[in-house]
Amino acid sequence: IGSQDIQTRRKLVNAMLRACGDIAIDSYACTQSTENLKNFNRQDFDEAAKKNIIQRLKHGNRLKNIILIAGMLELTEAEQSLRALLNDKNCDLKWEIHLSLARMGFKEDITNCIKSININELINDFDYNKLVQISYIKSKESIDFLNRFLQSEDRLPQIKENVQGQKIAIRALHLLIQDIKDFPIHINEAVAYSDKEIELARCWMKKNKKNLIINKEIF
Repeated sequence: IGSQDIQTRRKLVNAMLRACGDIAIDSYACTQSTENLKNFNRQDFDEAAKKNIIQRLKHGNRLKNIILIAGMLELTEAEQSLRALLNDKNCDLKWEIHLSLARMGFKEDITNCIKSININELINDFDYNKLVQISYIKSKESIDFLNRFLQSEDRLPQIKENVQGQKIAIRALHLLIQDIKDFPIHINEAVAYSDKEIELARCWMKKNKKNLIINKEIF
């Protein structure tokens, strides 16, 4: 995955896809292989890899990560297959399918995904995964959603007496740094950002809101 050679990375991608064989449902081996695929950039998926994913979805493949990677790659050719899965009452991946379609740029799905999240409930019973999932969409709307938390003073619930909960702005900032190119703050893997960095990010977002370049190359 860390290779600087794009051909090597592409070979790895195709090898991981082959590792799943023709299995149409989750298995441990497939889950591990497809989880690793999320660490690659879009350019690492060649035409063979894209066709492999499209064919899997046409044949009813229900691997969560394959569905989400199809969205990352904006494989709109898979839209019909994904919408067919939405109509299957036995499909338990409908949220992931809507996310994938939203990532492909389908406005109705973008709107539905974002509107499905109650902001007050999210603050009171904080679920960071919800922010991560909206971040995955990589659209103006998803950036606006995250920026709403960056600009706020909302905090996580108090854990210890006399100790305030962490600012949700910190979590939003961590995702925005990844989602927007040329962000003025470097990512901190420990998700620890100072008040000064938060304020800098807030000002920068306000100043550059019309000129943001979304990083769609990553998962």
